[in-house]
Amino acid sequence: MEIAADLPFYPACNFELVGGFEVSDAAITEYPGALHAFENPKSPSFNVFPDAQTSRSCRRREGNGRFLNADTGQPFTYRDACVELGPAIQYDDGAADAAQAAVRTLATRILRLAN
Repeated sequence: MEIAADLPFYPACNFELVGGFEVSDAAITEYPGALHAFENPKSPSFNVFPDAQTSRSCRRREGNGRFLNADTGQPFTYRDACVELGPAIQYDDGAADAAQAAVRTLATRILRLAN
């Protein structure tokens, strides 16, 4: 059995995987200006969550099967100095529409679905 596709909408960012992966046809799509929850129409206004954590400033890498903080070489934890508070969310209809269209296109191609 092979993995046909992986469609993470909120993958861990800023990390490097070492070995074990053969990727022949991969694409990463970013939606400029889109925030967390960009695809959720129930979040139409800009909101900051001051007590929520984000690891957007952390650089991580794989090492011996563990995620390490690339700056310290120690196992990554949400107590690391690079972890920040206050991520923002807001719905973005353009990004949401583009993401949904991309998923439909990929699913149709990979799963050979009829249009």
